[in-house]
Amino acid sequence: MRSLIHLVLFSFLTLPFNLFADATPSAKNDVKEDFELMKGRLRHIALGYKPDQNGTEMPDEQTLAAAKMILDEQNDDGSWDWIDYGSRRASGWPGYKHFFNLLPLCQVGCRLPQDSKQPGQYLDGTHRAIQFWKERNFRSDNWWPHEIYIPMVAGQLVLMLGDEASPAERDFLINEIMSASTIKSTGQNRIWLSTNVFVRSLLLNDFETATNAMDAVLKELKITTHEGLQPDWSYHQHGNQLQWGNYGLHYVEDMTKWLWLISGTQFETPEKVAIMRNYILNGQRWVIWKNFYDISGQGRQIRPNSTKIGGQIQLTSSNRKSKIISDHMAYMKAADPEFSAQYQALIDQVALRKDAKPLTGNKVYWRSDYMVHRTPDFMTSVKMNSAHLLGTESGGNSENMLGTYLSDGACFFYRSGKKYDEIFPVWNWRQIPGTTLLQSSKPIPVPGWKNPANMQPFAGGVSNGSSGCVAMDYKRDGLTARKAWFASGDLVMCLGTNITSGNPEPVDTTVDQCLLNAAVVVQDAKEIRKIETGTYRFNTVKSITHDGLVYSFPKPQSITLDCGRQTGNWKRILKSESDKAIQKNVFNLRINHGVSPKSAEYSYLVYPKSETTPEKSEILSNTEKTQAVRFETAIMAIFYEPTTLSWGQANAITVSCPCAIMLTQNKDKKYSYLSLSDPDRKHTTATLTINLDGHTYDKNMTFPSGEQAGSTIQESL
Repeated sequence: MRSLIHLVLFSFLTLPFNLFADATPSAKNDVKEDFELMKGRLRHIALGYKPDQNGTEMPDEQTLAAAKMILDEQNDDGSWDWIDYGSRRASGWPGYKHFFNLLPLCQVGCRLPQDSKQPGQYLDGTHRAIQFWKERNFRSDNWWPHEIYIPMVAGQLVLMLGDEASPAERDFLINEIMSASTIKSTGQNRIWLSTNVFVRSLLLNDFETATNAMDAVLKELKITTHEGLQPDWSYHQHGNQLQWGNYGLHYVEDMTKWLWLISGTQFETPEKVAIMRNYILNGQRWVIWKNFYDISGQGRQIRPNSTKIGGQIQLTSSNRKSKIISDHMAYMKAADPEFSAQYQALIDQVALRKDAKPLTGNKVYWRSDYMVHRTPDFMTSVKMNSAHLLGTESGGNSENMLGTYLSDGACFFYRSGKKYDEIFPVWNWRQIPGTTLLQSSKPIPVPGWKNPANMQPFAGGVSNGSSGCVAMDYKRDGLTARKAWFASGDLVMCLGTNITSGNPEPVDTTVDQCLLNAAVVVQDAKEIRKIETGTYRFNTVKSITHDGLVYSFPKPQSITLDCGRQTGNWKRILKSESDKAIQKNVFNLRINHGVSPKSAEYSYLVYPKSETTPEKSEILSNTEKTQAVRFETAIMAIFYEPTTLSWGQANAITVSCPCAIMLTQNKDKKYSYLSLSDPDRKHTTATLTINLDGHTYDKNMTFPSGEQAGSTIQESL
């Protein structure tokens, strides 16, 4: 149900439209005048208008089609046959759909020209649906619908109906339903609850309570190391857990509207605008590839097609999230006009406009064990976890039932963005791309709201803004592994070592598991050939090409490739969904380490297929102590302990403590820049000796501490 919250963010008082968007009050306005301005803007929002609309536009065809379908299916008593009103289940409670239907009915009824017969039909359906619920007051076993979602919709209805709402309806919606919301909880839940209190207070003309509620909301627009917006522009909720595409996405929805709401009033705060600007441009924007949202950013919300537009267009859970971000840039453009070009670039990116300028570069989010690397044609993301960070929650609200390993080194590769689209019902969830896992026949464990996952502290990496690397010392289910990812230009080198398990079960590292969208071409020492569907095993393969990507193997390894139909259903992931069988053709490529491996390793390189020769790369080390790669313009190394990395005739790096290092060349091809981080997040200083190209550099560097612990520091050599 939370995935639908973007349609019901605010509920607000009915006022004439001449008070809304373009008014610019002076600093002399008193609180009441500012609230009058905000009421006009809020009604504008409630009726579905954007800041740049004048409030007289007709509903678009998709909204009209959706409202007509809902009206046509409504019973005379105001109910809908396809809603299971008797259910009380906590996850996917059917009852919320009654209020979800009310929104387009009421919105269309209020926006259509009042001199036609149509508005009356939609408004009559709205009144009947309100009365039906009032007489029965259905309940879920989950608190969330009754304290957050339904009160939000109730406020929307009062706002939109205005004088059309009877005194009895207003009393029911305001004093019975909306009174369930109080200012409490943390993070995004606190924002929702406080917003409901704010709206109810406005409806009751209680400006003192409204001021307190607004203060509670705006206090959440801050940087914190607890639940909420993190110093690296990621977002945490439910403890130290990445929640970009769930709570963090709703945070954008709410706060962008709030910033426009208070702009030009005495409540306007430039510092708050700057925080949201950075969260969008340095956080959320980076996890959207074209019009798809990165799987690792979605958290537990792995869901089927969850939004219908006009009963016709289906949006997947992934691209629906990217569209939400894009839609809310209108509010940021109005609240932060100086940066409107950057917000428009994000809109263009999601709309897949040909002239959209691609976002490129590399970021390591040290608070969330996450790296994203982007070039004009390619994006990859890596999601890890550690003793500092919980794994992705699995099983709470009976959601994401198989997602226990979603943050155990998941590494996704994107070109079109469609390669993982709706694959989840048929996925083998022990073969998530990038992970090294036991291939057990036992059911996948379901840890619930808290997934401690990997308890080793070493996870993180280093970035200079264009290239970067991350690594994880992994220990779970009796399996250990040291895994690292190095990204430069279009190349991503993936290394694993110290893969050891005492379990009598096989261990695989999954290179990729995606939809089978194109021909598969295999190159080995003897030939290049296309292969058909089936299962293939290789020991000397050099590369495998599929769907615009090349998977290259620098050394012989035992590899399995499955190309064919996989079967599953959505119910195995989300209990409220159907168990109807779904079949999809899948490309599943993995490296086999055998049963109970001891100190096994792997290496593979991934890059987009093109006519040009890829950049050169060389593995300098893949041992228990160090993992290192040299690209044409950078050397990257992960040190798990104090040691020396040597290569060539006289090149070496000696470190005094575990760390991640990158050496980068300047325009003259000289190594001039040093980037360093502490993935353990516990060391104070590092002593480095670097022997490179006949030069020796001695460095004593101090690591960032506090909220910056784990972040990258940079110096010139």
